[in-house]
Amino acid sequence: MNVRLLLSVMLLAASASCSTAKHNTGDAGNTAGTSGGAAGSAGLGVDSGSAGVSAGTAAGAGSGVAGASAGAGTGAGSGFDGGSAGLSAGGIGGGGAGGNGGAGGNGVVGVHSGVCTGDFEVRTVADVAAIAGCTTISGTLTVDKTGLTSLSLPNLTTVGGGMDVSHDDVLGSVSLPVLTSVGASAASALGGYLEIGTNAQLTNVSLPMLASVGGGGVGVDHNTILTSLSLPVLAKCEGDLVIYFNEALTTLGLPVLDTIGGYLQITSNTRLPNLSLPVLKTVGDYFQVASNPQLTTLDFTMLKTVSGPSFDLRGNAKLPTCRAQAVLSQLVGFTGTSNVANDDAGTCAGG
Repeated sequence: MNVRLLLSVMLLAASASCSTAKHNTGDAGNTAGTSGGAAGSAGLGVDSGSAGVSAGTAAGAGSGVAGASAGAGTGAGSGFDGGSAGLSAGGIGGGGAGGNGGAGGNGVVGVHSGVCTGDFEVRTVADVAAIAGCTTISGTLTVDKTGLTSLSLPNLTTVGGGMDVSHDDVLGSVSLPVLTSVGASAASALGGYLEIGTNAQLTNVSLPMLASVGGGGVGVDHNTILTSLSLPVLAKCEGDLVIYFNEALTTLGLPVLDTIGGYLQITSNTRLPNLSLPVLKTVGDYFQVASNPQLTTLDFTMLKTVSGPSFDLRGNAKLPTCRAQAVLSQLVGFTGTSNVANDDAGTCAGG
């Protein structure tokens, strides 16, 4: 009788042990042998903070953002680490231990492709790799203090919200060869913007297919050694167009820009010798081209409408005042104030 009782107790304990090995029914969902960190739901583990992540499920391989160290299991899943740990293996089934769970990444969840929903921030090579397959980003893309010397997103065609490339002391090149629109989504029509600013080493910006920018407008400013900026197919800027304090800028190309919904401000570009917006017809707010000391020629041949309260084309030391007056005189129905004081001694012979 005592032997049979002992065998029953042993069988019950073994059954409980097997159940525990196969299933973890805590708050985090189905996981396989995690140690440290919080596990995600079945098939995906994510931690954007510091707790770390372990991927894997009782049913099969899971993938997710991995922690610092690999776990040994009977099979391997794959994960992407937004920090420095690289690829990590997760456990499968109940046969092995999961990862130990280290520090999480910076909020980039897995590797994305196609339509990527939400906002994304790029600070590392891993972050770039995580969105390299995105054709659309529905929210905002922020590139800030990356430590990278170049940025290329060869598949990205649309950013629904804003795009901000700013405050980077190392970044030298930005290439988005198929990007066609920024701020295109209805939800961000008043806020979609393109900002490229305060990048001390930036020398090259390639946006050959960018055709439209939303209501937040375009800002290019305080890029110390940027010499050339060309937006060859940009036809519509729904917001403001602001280009200022680019000390080395000598070439600015906006050959097909037809409409600026907000104000135009091109100021304090100390080396810019000429300014041509040959098909620009409408500026929705004020007009300001000022304090560009090397500016000598203008082309605003098609400009007819400035809807704002002021037309300010002054303080360009080498620009003949008569050229500024010519632009002012072609406006139709302008009733605001104007200032066209530049080089009064300059002449306009020859156009």
